[in-house]
Amino acid sequence: MTAGPSPRDTLLVVGVNHRVAPIEERELIAFRPEDLPGALGLLRERYSVRECVIVSTCNRVELYLGATELDDPVARELLLAWHREMARSLGERAYLYRGGEAARHLFEVAAGLDSMVVGETEVLGQIKDAYGLATAQGFVGPLLHSVFQRAFQVARTVRTRTGLSEGRVSVPGVAVAFARRIFEDLREKVVLVVGGGRMGRLTLENLIAEGVRSVLVANRTRERAEALAREVGGTAVPFDGMDPFLPLADIIICSTASPKPVLCGDRMRGVARQRRHRPVLILDIAVPRDVEPAVGEMDGVFLYDIDDLEEVAAENMEHRSELLEAGRELVRQELERFQAERVARDADPAIVALRERLHQLRAAELERVLRTLPGLDPQQRVAIEDMTVRLVNKILHRPMEVLREEAASGDGAPLAAALQQLFAGDHPEAPMAGEPRPPAMDRTPVRGQAGEGEAGGGD
Repeated sequence: MTAGPSPRDTLLVVGVNHRVAPIEERELIAFRPEDLPGALGLLRERYSVRECVIVSTCNRVELYLGATELDDPVARELLLAWHREMARSLGERAYLYRGGEAARHLFEVAAGLDSMVVGETEVLGQIKDAYGLATAQGFVGPLLHSVFQRAFQVARTVRTRTGLSEGRVSVPGVAVAFARRIFEDLREKVVLVVGGGRMGRLTLENLIAEGVRSVLVANRTRERAEALAREVGGTAVPFDGMDPFLPLADIIICSTASPKPVLCGDRMRGVARQRRHRPVLILDIAVPRDVEPAVGEMDGVFLYDIDDLEEVAAENMEHRSELLEAGRELVRQELERFQAERVARDADPAIVALRERLHQLRAAELERVLRTLPGLDPQQRVAIEDMTVRLVNKILHRPMEVLREEAASGDGAPLAAALQQLFAGDHPEAPMAGEPRPPAMDRTPVRGQAGEGEAGGGD
């Protein structure tokens, strides 16, 4: 008899974010997009993981695992499996959520409630990308599909019913604010985009919206640089030959997936000399970072990494605590609905299986008794069978009623599991001690015999 989700059908989240690790540690376990297929394959091969989505953003590296029986130490090991020698100590600080808490965490992340910049919308796109890649690789099954689809719905609900996403509460928005502090007029400034990461593109779009007209684009892939340059009306420059263009840039946006810094101290000292210390704003939005921290100590260089930008954006949110709580309340409501729907779906098979189990027992015992009464005519046999059907339906009525009520409230899984344990015994056709095995018979209950208040009909 099937009753509710098995212990394997659980959602598990293991990860680190900006609250437990600074950027210099998060970047040690960040995943480049090209790493993800191999990392997913490693988890399947080494740990027999069936469902997994890897979310790697500026703020967090998280594994969302479905249908798993992993204990906590193994779950933490999974997080570091791809970077085993680089950040072993991070596993001790990794957070773990299971079941409903894991779903709540995903809902809050997707809605921008768990970000350093509360209300930012970029993370939703990043989660959708991660989900899409895992789906294409065959790592999304029924559990992760249902919880991620609901997370996308929750994010839309929070965004439309609260004002959390309004104003300069995103990294691109704060980047524009920083640029305006340094440069009075952005229309005459030159922006150089190094790389084509999602956040870098959004920052560039915000700067263009504020009046920037001159854009240079450098990317390791020439075709991508040219494509982005066409989109924004800019000029593509060679990635390996961009040194002559660095002194021209008043604003540099770095957003590559390079594992090592792209702009080092020696390279930028020459740029600073050529600019004669005219100010240059460098927005390092990459994780791992693209710019060596020492660059920020040079005269005329204003360097901000992702944590700097998000800290300022977070300060802009301090006066909006009521909106944040409203968003969390919406998440709580949506989580309750999601859990109730899942348990209700699980309860239906439990109800059907329980009824089938008891009617199988009834039919087997009826056959055994009827064999001892060979003189009964067909009408008498039907009357006795009618009586056994009504009796079983009366016995089932209250358990089924309670199971449906508990499922609707979200607490039906323990009761369904208890019913499974109580009624999942030997096969109903197994003979009693010392008796021959009875022949098979039609055990379909007589139609139309369930009385008022009985659990018959179409349950």
